[in-house]
Amino acid sequence: MSAAGIEALRDAVRAVAPRATLSTSVDGETTRVTCEETGHGVSWKDEGGREGATVALVAHVGGKKFAAALREKEKRATLAQYAPHIVESKYVPGHVFCRLTGSRIKANEEAVVRHASGKRFSRAHAAAMAKKNALLEEKDPATEAEERKAKADAQAARAKINAEAKEEKTKKLMEEKMKRRAEKKRRRDNGGFDENMGCWVPPHRDIESDESDESDEEDECSDAENAEEGAQNDLEDDFYDDEDSSDDDENLIATVQAPGAPKRRRKAP
Repeated sequence: MSAAGIEALRDAVRAVAPRATLSTSVDGETTRVTCEETGHGVSWKDEGGREGATVALVAHVGGKKFAAALREKEKRATLAQYAPHIVESKYVPGHVFCRLTGSRIKANEEAVVRHASGKRFSRAHAAAMAKKNALLEEKDPATEAEERKAKADAQAARAKINAEAKEEKTKKLMEEKMKRRAEKKRRRDNGGFDENMGCWVPPHRDIESDESDESDEEDECSDAENAEEGAQNDLEDDFYDDEDSSDDDENLIATVQAPGAPKRRRKAP
């Protein structure tokens, strides 16, 4: 097949789909042209066959299958600018894998831009640029599920051990507390050596009886003193009251005052 015939076919396809990518292969007398976006190809051996192949390929690139494949190609080209940090997922179709955060995102530019604008991605990117963290490799979702389950089981086991240790510690503290209470009650009832005071302490009932006796004696003494003092004060008051009243009665005389003037009494000279 001549090169001019192949170029004529390409021109006919570009007229319908300028962004179509075609590849050509020649095997003996057979020439084959393939659309790289869809993998669809046509072949011919002579000029008559070329014309039929051209019509079939032009119809193909003008159809829905080629249009969808072309959109997918453009989307992958757009997402390729985020490589090597965000790449196409190997296991989940229609998703991309973030090698910084380990997340899978829908394979559209809006979702990728939203993820790349987040704080988590920014921190991971800064760490990668400082060569603190290596880029992650995507794992099979089944393997990831097993790893998550193993991690959850390990966390549950640690939580159980911590809970048992805490319960044992609480039980031990309670036993020590009850032991101290019992010892304190025994020393209160029977007396004993007090480590804080560093001496032997008598039973509490003896201490209370001594205190009550002393308080009773003090009350009796204070009552007697108050009674004696009160009697003496009464005698003194009577003595001075009698003396003052007699002098006042003798020295006070009536005076004549002008009408309307306040009445008063004065002592005789």
